[in-house]
Amino acid sequence: MAEEDGQGTPKTSKKAKREPLRRPRGKRGGIKNRKDKSSTSAKVTGEKPTKAKTTAMHATQIALFHTLEKKLAQTQDEKERAVILQQQEALGGLQAYQDASLFGGDKQRGGETGKWCAQQLMEIRGKEKLRLLDVGALSGTAYDKYDWIDTISIDINPRNDHVLRYDFFDYPTPTKSNGENFDVVALSLVVNFVGDLADRGRMLLHAHKYLPDDKRGLLFLVLPLACVQNSRYCDHARLRAILASCGWGNVVRQHDSARLTHWLCEETSKKWDGKVWKKEEIKKGVSLNNFCIIVR
Repeated sequence: MAEEDGQGTPKTSKKAKREPLRRPRGKRGGIKNRKDKSSTSAKVTGEKPTKAKTTAMHATQIALFHTLEKKLAQTQDEKERAVILQQQEALGGLQAYQDASLFGGDKQRGGETGKWCAQQLMEIRGKEKLRLLDVGALSGTAYDKYDWIDTISIDINPRNDHVLRYDFFDYPTPTKSNGENFDVVALSLVVNFVGDLADRGRMLLHAHKYLPDDKRGLLFLVLPLACVQNSRYCDHARLRAILASCGWGNVVRQHDSARLTHWLCEETSKKWDGKVWKKEEIKKGVSLNNFCIIVR
């Protein structure tokens, strides 16, 4: 029988008390404690992908397009080229690539890079009127805020009416009769897009043709930071040497942001010095990328 407490009420034995339910540490249930709580929460609540995830998806799409563009430049086999072009179309083609660039890169190209370039030019020359050729301009808005910069924008697939449809190598060079020289040629996030590694070097040389003969013009070059920070074939020192070899020996300003590397260079020569720059491995590592510039 149960022992009474003196008032006729049975007393509960200490041994009979139920022990509290304890779960092992790290084994708690519920959505908030699951390792995949973000994906589960998104399924339950119907959340849209975060900006970070969307940016990552666009970055992946851009990387795939770049890889195919490089393969396209490296083959002359018509069947292989047709397959690569089909793969690009499956990704949405150049239009989709540019859409992805506009999402993640136009703020950089048209905001961050244009702003940085304008600030450096203002510090160097004040608000002196100058002409700038913006290559690969997409929507052509990079220098809209700066009325002292007269900008001509070109792109192989313009995203705005005022952007001229041209490949950089096909855009007419100035003549003595028309006097349409530029003070600055901007290659912002363009060189890294070109699949042919030698064409990347040719772009650095070709830029001289748009600058005046009687004074030193400027080249504004922007690349993803990974091109110099995480490449087995390129780093800051090698890029600086390649620029000097191509006639851009005076690096007036250089700046690395979280994602980009900016170079504002003044002409030291109108010609290439003849040094050949091959695809040479200067760093080793499985996680390194293959960005490279060839000059020959």
